[in-house]
Amino acid sequence: MRAWQGDRVVITKADKPYLNLLPHVDTPQARKPGGLKGKIRMPADFDSTPEDIIEGFEGRL
Repeated sequence: MRAWQGDRVVITKADKPYLNLLPHVDTPQARKPGGLKGKIRMPADFDSTPEDIIEGFEGRL
């Protein structure tokens, strides 16, 4: 119950500290655009999908 209230809790094993239970602190991180720059490549024919593939996705088979 104390961990839910934000207190640090020490769990012991054989009378020795074994594990620290700490309250979670949410630290939102700002998004940094461009993290995958140069790692993703689009093929030259990306926009020319064959009609049978499109029909398969749209359920017209």
